[in-house]
Formats: sequence, C-alpha cells, structure tokens
Amino acid sequence: MKRLVLILYCFSLLSCGEAIPQNSSSLVPAQLILENAYIYTLDKSRSVASAMVIRDGYIVYIGDEQGAKKYIGPDTKVENLQGKLILPGFIQGAKIAGSAFGIDLHAGNTVDDYRRAVEVYIQENPDQQVVVGSGWRPQAFSDHKIHKEILDQINDLIPIILVSADGTSIWTNSEGLAAAGIDNDTKNPLNGFIAKNEDGIAIGLLRGRGATELLQKLIPDKRSTDYHKDILRINSLAPSWGVTTLYETNTPLVSGGKLMTILDKFSDLEPLDLRVRSSFTVLPDMTAAQFRTLQALTKRYSGEDFRIGSVSISTPVSPNAVGHSSETGKLPAIIQLVERANIHNFPVQLYVHNRVGTELALGVLLQLGDMAKKRNPRNSIFNATIADADELQKFAKGKIVAVVHPSKIPLQKKNFNVENSKHFFPEGVTLVSGYVLSSGRESSPLFGIQSGVERNIPLEVMLETFTINGAYAHGLESETGSLEKDKWADFIVLDRNLFQIPVSEIHKANILRTYYKGRLVYEFGSDKLPNEKSP
Repeated sequence: MKRLVLILYCFSLLSCGEAIPQNSSSLVPAQLILENAYIYTLDKSRSVASAMVIRDGYIVYIGDEQGAKKYIGPDTKVENLQGKLILPGFIQGAKIAGSAFGIDLHAGNTVDDYRRAVEVYIQENPDQQVVVGSGWRPQAFSDHKIHKEILDQINDLIPIILVSADGTSIWTNSEGLAAAGIDNDTKNPLNGFIAKNEDGIAIGLLRGRGATELLQKLIPDKRSTDYHKDILRINSLAPSWGVTTLYETNTPLVSGGKLMTILDKFSDLEPLDLRVRSSFTVLPDMTAAQFRTLQALTKRYSGEDFRIGSVSISTPVSPNAVGHSSETGKLPAIIQLVERANIHNFPVQLYVHNRVGTELALGVLLQLGDMAKKRNPRNSIFNATIADADELQKFAKGKIVAVVHPSKIPLQKKNFNVENSKHFFPEGVTLVSGYVLSSGRESSPLFGIQSGVERNIPLEVMLETFTINGAYAHGLESETGSLEKDKWADFIVLDRNLFQIPVSEIHKANILRTYYKGRLVYEFGSDKLPNEKSP
C-alpha cells in the first residue's frame, strides 16, 4: 500500500492486538503494569486494549488484564487507572536552536504573526537590551512594506534585529539603525544594500552580507553557549504537553568549530526526557564532500535520544528553481541538491510559505525519478498548503511527506464516520502535523487536534497526525508512534477520554502523566521529577 505523508501528524496505525509473550513458560516479571485503562493503541487495527505491561522501557505485552497477570512479580507495580485514556506520546515540531535566546518567526505567515511574536517576547523579557529574532519571510509582507515603523510601534527604545529565514536580510527598527550608526547619509557598503524611501530615509531593511554585518555586530554571541539551555528548556517543557518526540527543523550548519562546540555540549545532556530528531540547515550549493562531512558529524554526535538525520534547504523554493534547463537539459540545482542529499541518506525538508510554494516544492520532489522513490527517503514539504484530494494523490505517488498545520488539512467532499475514518484521505496518504511547539500553552497538541476535529476531520485521523504519522516521517515507526509489543513505552495518561467529551473540550484535557521509554518524566501537579536537570 502506498503511503503519502503530510506532516500534520496523521498516519495509519500499527497493529497491536493481544500479544503472545515470548518464552511463556519462564516469563521475566515486569516493572510496571497498567490495567483497567482505555488504551487507544494507534496500531493498524486501531485496537483498544485495557492493560499494558512495561519492562526495561519497552512494551512487552498489551491486551487484557488476564494476559498481563503472567508478568506480575514480587517487585512489579500494578496500577488501576480506573478507565483513564492512554495514548502514544505525541510527536511534534519545535525550533530548538536559539529557543532560549531570541524570537522564532519561522512559524509565522503574516506580518501580524511577526508583530505578536515580538510583542510577547518583549513582555516576557523586559530586561533585554537587544531583541533578536529570525525566520521572517518577504512573502508575508504582501499587504505591507518591510519598514522600521512596524517595529517602532512595538518598541523604539531598544534595538530590534530580525534576520530573514534565508539569512540574507535584516529588518530592524529606528533604534537598531541608530545603534549601528546607520543614518540617511550612510552609503551602501561593499556587497550590501541599505533600503531607503524616495526621500532618502533608511526604512529599516538591509540586504547582503556587507549591510547585515552592520547590525549583526550588535547581536550578543549566545547561540553556541546557550544551546545547552535551549535543550534544557525544551526538555522540561515538552513532556508537560504529552510530547515524547520532537523534530528540530532548523539546526544551523555553522562553519569552523562552533557547530562541534554546540553538539559537544548537547551530547553531555543524555539521557533526555524525550527524543529529538534534528535537521541540519544547508546551503543550495552543498557539495558531495560536504555531505560526507555531515555524515561523519551525524555518526559522531548522535546518541540514543538526540540524532541528526535530515537536512533543510535554507532558501525557499522559487519559480526559477523548478524545471529543466532549456539550454543544458540538466536538472536545476535544487533538484540536484535533493538527490545529492538522498544519496548520502539524508531526507530533505523543503519549507514553503504558501500555496504557490507548495506546488513548486511538489514539482521539485516529483522530478527525482524512480530511483529516489525506491529509496523512499521520506522527503518532506513543511508548511504545505494542499488544494484537494487530487493533490494528495501526487504526494502519495512521490512518497512525499507533507507537514501541514491542522487548519490547512484539505477537507474531503464526502462525510466519513468512525468506521471508515481510516479512509478519510485517498489511499496511501499520510499527514503529519506541522504544529510547532513554542512558549505558550496554545502549542499543546491538544489544541491542534481540536482544531482539526472542529473542521469535521475524525478524531482518529487527528491523533494519527500527532503520533504514528510523525514516527513514519522520521523513520521511527518501528520504535514509537503506536503502543505495540516490542516498541518503546512512550505514552501519556489523560484525565478524560477524548472520544467521550464534546469537541470544544478537547484542549481542556489535562496530561496527568507522560512516560518516555517507560520512565515517568512528567506528572500533573509535580514541581520536580527525580531526574529533572538544572541549567
């Protein structure tokens, strides 16, 4: 069966059923048995179990209480959950690098999104002397000009320095220009451009390395030293929302020794309280030799919980990037880059901003040919905007993962009930959630799940997008994403059954406990767990 991956965290579930214990004549006792629960396994059969047995971090049995009794020993802890809902741990995207320093604008789609992010950050960090952020895109300014006045309205007393998603431009306020010594008489530096209006007044936009360096010298150099703090922040925050796996979409590929310093600091943090799958950000001219270097870095710095396994292309897909060259007949550079990455076993993530970008990125990945499809690298399009079921079929044909925000999941023409909800999308389609973790409770996957169900998407499908589909997208479907024998015991316990409450109350459900690899990493009402780390 073909599989289409739309990274909204929706996907088909793996089978669980009632497992038959190995070596049943001499069973090894378990550490933990949960019984009298409503366990929605997210397996292929969408089974519901009532008991789960955990030993050494793995699920060794899932089925009913009678079968679980075989694993009880003198030190086994047996808990009656009184019918509470158990789900697989959620899988969600996050901007980890720099999350403890600066503003992440990558998830924003409009100028208002950027404005709100800056306002919230300044409110939460009132002592900040320089406000730094990154991730804005020119396409978001369709109804506005990139201008210092937008930022001046937020704060004109401290420099606000916002770097574009591709790193080539900076948007700043009046105080930022003044602090950098830029006025109306400042000439364009070598390899740089200072945007001015018709009256010769600098408007707060700088392009090119020569110009952006004037502002970058004002930015505190905290990225490498704060990565340790970034991880600790995410590590302490995500489990409270039931997240057991995060995928990092934008790890900067820094030249020289700085990147190794960052990764060295990170490697000291294991074991973590969640799984992190990170993605290097690469330039369009990345060579085969550089990809081999990346492979070496991946092996050197990947641990049990943290691994770098994919690459993100730093520049958005543009109309000029798609299509064969009429002069040379060669594939365009971006397609060559994707193939080069896939050959070196790196899935590629293409970030798009809108509907046009989705079409272009889809066109790029569909040109990879049969060899790429046989490798099934699970290339993905982030922030995809899908038009309809016909376009979903194209994703399925190209074995392309589509990472989609719940609000952008295409609705189908027919009404589907629970019994046939597994066929809500065309055969072979897999959606993965593009919901991104940030600093507010609104980032909880439960908000994203509710928003999808409110659009008449079955709850079962929405749960897939935040669990097994995300696992498949990152090559983890044999380890996590569903509750099955021999998989890691990554799961959550909720205070109410999502299948039995009004849709409007889904986001109000509390995560009572989060388990990662069989270990309790979060408990509702607990201020500090035994293995909580300090910065």
